[in-house]
Formats: sequence, C-alpha cells, structure tokens
Amino acid sequence: MGTKPTDCAEAIDVERQSYHRLEKNWWTLSTGEIEILARIIGVKPSQFWFPPPAPGHEHVSLDEMVEDLPEPTKNAAIAAVKGIAGR
Repeated sequence: MGTKPTDCAEAIDVERQSYHRLEKNWWTLSTGEIEILARIIGVKPSQFWFPPPAPGHEHVSLDEMVEDLPEPTKNAAIAAVKGIAGR
C-alpha cells in the first residue's frame, strides 16, 4: 500500500527482520502494534482481520456507518439492527 517495511518496523520499534517475521505471523501482533500499523498504512485496524472484498462486493460495517454519529443516534441504530437481527 505504498508503505515501506522499514517504516513499519521503525513505527513499532522492531528490527526490519523482526518485522518481516511479524508479517508472516501476523496473529502475534499486539492490539497496540496493529493500531500503529493501521495508522501508518492508512487503513482501519479491523481491516487487518478481513481480506479485501471482491470488486462490487464491498461491505460497510455498522461500526463504520455510525462512528461519527452522536451517541443517542448511534445507540438507536444499534438497537434497530439488533431488533432486525433478533438479538
């Protein structure tokens, strides 16, 4: 995504070789490291857990839809989705 591995390694304060091992064993990254890398790469931390969608099949999470809404509106949206989903 245009970010060099050395920049990512420096951001989470590890050697470049260690960063390459982390890329291969991504599940060993801490939450803090994921947040730092997401900010550097320019993605949301949740995007680390899901593969990119096929073109034309993009999905937006409820969290993304309501993240900038006022708290009462956000809670109403969540309650509505829970009601629709029966949960």
